[in-house]
Amino acid sequence: MSAAETTSYYDVIGTLSSFECSQEVTFNQEELTELTKESTEDKPQVKANSERIKVHSYLGGKIDTKEASQANYDLGHTLLGGYVPQHQLECLSSIDFAHYFNRTLDCEDALKIYETFLPAGSRQCMLLSTQHDIEAKVKAKAQAKLEKKQKASGVDSNGNQDERVLPDGKIVRKVIVCRRCNRKFRGSDRMKQLKRHECTK
Repeated sequence: MSAAETTSYYDVIGTLSSFECSQEVTFNQEELTELTKESTEDKPQVKANSERIKVHSYLGGKIDTKEASQANYDLGHTLLGGYVPQHQLECLSSIDFAHYFNRTLDCEDALKIYETFLPAGSRQCMLLSTQHDIEAKVKAKAQAKLEKKQKASGVDSNGNQDERVLPDGKIVRKVIVCRRCNRKFRGSDRMKQLKRHECTK
């Protein structure tokens, strides 16, 4: 539990679920108590009513460029998909996003938690299952390609061809003939063609 001592219950569960393996871990009573214990460290209090720094002129008022350029914002919250305070949204730049993603993609803590709670055997099992998934996807792609080729050459899913060759060399095609106008329709969608043509409308 050394890696999890500094983290909370939700950090551990969030990390394990990001690896899609939270269902494989069970905590005993002592671990749960330790993880859910409130931290004694005092978190820095942020004033909710602190004065906003004006960084865009359309918000009204004059902009103090010195103050706006030195503005420093906490990017520890979720920028995408979560709540971002308006005063932070107003001054976000691509550099801020880069810093945020650099912080997000730093996954040492997540890997420590993963190694703490998951035994090596289950990790090997997960690796094998991902290899199996990759092989299944490759086979499915190959099957889809084969079906596409068969469709293009006039072979349907049952292996029946749209045309066949008689022993004497004559080609016989599967055709539907309209009774009214004697027009012939062939191909895999011959029934649709028959229903759509002008004679039956």
